[in-house]
Amino acid sequence: MNWLSAAYRLFSVMDALYLAGNFLYRRSLRYTLATAVVSLLGYLGNFIPGVRTYDAQVAIFMPLCVGGGMLTGGLLLKLLPSLFKSRLLNVAQAADLDLMENYRKWNQDKHLEALWDRVYRFEWELGTALVRLRSHAEECPPELCSDEGLPDDPMERGRIKFLRWGRFALARPQPEPRQRYYLGIDLRFLEDWYNGGYFDPNDVKLYEQQSAALPIERVRDLAGYHLWDVLADLPMKISSKIWFRLITRAVAMRVGEAVICLNRTFRTDYFNAQALLWPEEADEPWVTEMGTNARETLLRERARLLNRVFGSLEEGRRMLDHFLVPLFWAATDLRARFDPEYVDGSLGYDVWSDLKWAGFGNFRPMRFVRLMQRAARDRKQLMDCLESGEFSELDPNPLTKEGREAFRAVRIALHVNWQGLRNKLARWHRAGERHARYHEDLYTVFKQAISCRSQFTTYLVALRTHHELCRLHRITYQELLEDLFETCSEVAPWGAKSIELASNERNRYCAEVAEKEVRL
Repeated sequence: MNWLSAAYRLFSVMDALYLAGNFLYRRSLRYTLATAVVSLLGYLGNFIPGVRTYDAQVAIFMPLCVGGGMLTGGLLLKLLPSLFKSRLLNVAQAADLDLMENYRKWNQDKHLEALWDRVYRFEWELGTALVRLRSHAEECPPELCSDEGLPDDPMERGRIKFLRWGRFALARPQPEPRQRYYLGIDLRFLEDWYNGGYFDPNDVKLYEQQSAALPIERVRDLAGYHLWDVLADLPMKISSKIWFRLITRAVAMRVGEAVICLNRTFRTDYFNAQALLWPEEADEPWVTEMGTNARETLLRERARLLNRVFGSLEEGRRMLDHFLVPLFWAATDLRARFDPEYVDGSLGYDVWSDLKWAGFGNFRPMRFVRLMQRAARDRKQLMDCLESGEFSELDPNPLTKEGREAFRAVRIALHVNWQGLRNKLARWHRAGERHARYHEDLYTVFKQAISCRSQFTTYLVALRTHHELCRLHRITYQELLEDLFETCSEVAPWGAKSIELASNERNRYCAEVAEKEVRL
């Protein structure tokens, strides 16, 4: 990517003025003191015989002049860009930029399908509490509990029921604990994600989940994600947030400009952020009724926005990945530390396929190689231990069909070395014929892990859901950008004709409006 062109689009003259003003303002006291010291030394020169410098009034006036000039100039340079930008940002927010969350909700069926395919179908196979209903007249009506008319295939039946439960939960506002109690499924992270809109500066729900959600915090503690890991990931996370702020602010400012221009041009208040950022909205009947050239003008404004912020589709994708991929990578790294099935590929996808999809196939490879080797070794030792017959009294038995959730809980405990389980299992494995001396300690940890299986399942599903939402976050942002570019191809064919046509047309329309002195 051409970094200079990206900087030009995201960093304007107003930003330079603000930084210059901030520099002067923050250093005004420092330079005032330095000037005062120089003035004092110069004034003291009067006491040297035969030397004449300047009087006390000048010595006092010089630091006051420097300090006052820097302070006043810095404040003005900060204030003017802030006022200009804050107005455009406020216009964008008032013009429903935050309601781009509706576009995210509009695709909820795709999101539920993805959650089923990569998260909940495994819970259905195990029959965990997360796919069990509690019948209730209002919270879980009979039609949700019925299997009437559903296919015989258990997985297809489970998929249909999950989608039915998910649609019911998302359509009916209710407290999340009550929803989880009656419906079983945990959609709190999904609904939280729906509270952010595309290209809205407040679309930070996944960042908040990753940094402070209680299940994720608990997973981080269990997985041994400590201060050193935080410091190692800090540069990438800071870079991600900077790119997010720059891009969303640039989009919001262009949206504010376009909303003002469009509504003034057509003397209405219909045009808002959704009209610009919702790809299909330009073809709606209300746009045509605004005037014969309303659709073309709207598309030109959209093209101008895309050109000023992203330049081209490929460059825009790379710019978005600067804040989308680090978020996904952080979730992937945490999941690989906690979820052994994700590491060994038994889910049908694994950490390598996800990293390659995100373009991080060669990023810190040895960390994940070690995790894969350790997970394979742990599984082999665990199977040898359980199949030895010395732990057949465990209830439920992890080797039975009814004990599959218990087996997964033990694997997670082993993967994170919960209560030193890996060390104890390694000692048992090395003991050979002297297994009995380690039997009691190992049995106690196995029993505790099995008794905590519902908690392990809750943490695991929360982590898998968050990870999948980070993946969907990238997919949907990229698809939205691609759709927006495609809708503008007829007024500004990307790569065939310069997008400057869109900018010129926009200037022409706004010039006509200014001449007519049309007001909102």
